Amino acid sequence: MRKLTILVLEDDERLLEELSEYLDSEGFQVCKAQSPSAAMAQIGNCGIDIAIIDIKLPEYDGIQFLKKLKKLKPDVEAIMMSGHGDMENVIEAMREGAFDYLRKPFSPVEMQISIERTKKFLDVNRSAKMLRTICDTLQDEIIAVGELCLIGKSQALRDMANMIEAAARHPDSPVLITGESGTGKELVARLIHLQGGRRNGRFLPVNCAAVPNQLFESEFFGHLKGSFTDAKELRKGFFRSADTGTLFLDEIGDMSYEAQTKLLRVIEDKLVKPIGSDEEVPVDVRIICATNQPIEEMMGQKKFRLDFYHRISVVEIQIPPLRERPEDIPLLVAYFLKNLGQRMGRKDLVIDGDSLKEVSAYPFPGNVRELKNMVEKALIIGTNPIVLTPPRKTEHRTVGTNRNPVLPSPLQPDELDLEALERTAILKALEFSDSNMTKAAGLLGLSRQALDRRLLKFGLRP
Repeated sequence: MRKLTILVLEDDERLLEELSEYLDSEGFQVCKAQSPSAAMAQIGNCGIDIAIIDIKLPEYDGIQFLKKLKKLKPDVEAIMMSGHGDMENVIEAMREGAFDYLRKPFSPVEMQISIERTKKFLDVNRSAKMLRTICDTLQDEIIAVGELCLIGKSQALRDMANMIEAAARHPDSPVLITGESGTGKELVARLIHLQGGRRNGRFLPVNCAAVPNQLFESEFFGHLKGSFTDAKELRKGFFRSADTGTLFLDEIGDMSYEAQTKLLRVIEDKLVKPIGSDEEVPVDVRIICATNQPIEEMMGQKKFRLDFYHRISVVEIQIPPLRERPEDIPLLVAYFLKNLGQRMGRKDLVIDGDSLKEVSAYPFPGNVRELKNMVEKALIIGTNPIVLTPPRKTEHRTVGTNRNPVLPSPLQPDELDLEALERTAILKALEFSDSNMTKAAGLLGLSRQALDRRLLKFGLRP
């Protein structure tokens, strides 16, 4: 993270040096000047974040300097220094945009508190500005139909949007949507439906995993009243209920082999035969299927019919996981913050800048759904600015991977070497975190200082 740069404008040379040395020891980048003209000469080169300004100065006073500074650098925050009896000047300085003031003489603790207070205000302002910028550009990054929209600017999302538009132009072609859990497969299906020629028909979502195999025909094709013991009334079935619209079959990978065979024929012939009827009924339905399962592997294992796959995947859309498009995360956060905040009656929300950077680096195994839940949780339990907190102790690993990236393989008792285990675990953690010491320490359950000591111990320190 970039060091904050502080300009100190003080005509007393001894105090100027003391302040500069103190701020330097606290980790700040320091620019110093004894006169307003000398300070002005440095403003363009220093990239100042905070200015500490004495009110009594040669050439012209600190308030006049503050006015000029605010015109040139409105985002710079100022702390004024004043002696006893200067309260009128202090009040005027605050009106001109100073954030805080210190009355001379002051202690290092008072200086530290003032800087921390100013830094927090600076962070909130920058976060708010960043969020406003994101919100201002958000409309350009939205692919929307009614209340539904895709949020993002990544090329992967733009490519997917093009596929959605292509699928919508052909309202009779079956579509297969693949992607990890939480990526928004039903949202994509609804967008295809609403942009296509069947938008005035019904969009009927069905969770295939929730339909028992013995009830498949009744649920999908319908039945006549009295056709079996529990058939106490006529049932149209999913296909006829979605006639002229779209039937969205979610979790198609959980459908039995036998059910796939029955469904294949209906999709090809566009005819259903309700239980108890001797006649087939024509249906006009678009089929959109979705799954988070590895269909190709399932076909190799004879768990998914090859001909059924080819029939339902005339158009195939793969939704990229969120970890592959981290540039979309700030836009999604801004969108969820705005919409969830409005729903909860919270206004003028800003996001903590550091936490947004941390969240943007988190792999999100639960994808967009996990991010939305994270924002909602922060809104419920947090204050303003909103701090997003990704899971700390949960291992960040790719979905579907059972490998533990930190711990070595199980060892036999005669192979047990605690130091070797510890060294291996550290190397694995460094590899998994791309040599990010803070992340590696978190994976190992150590403090950063403890990890440093172990790196030194095993000769692993760079």
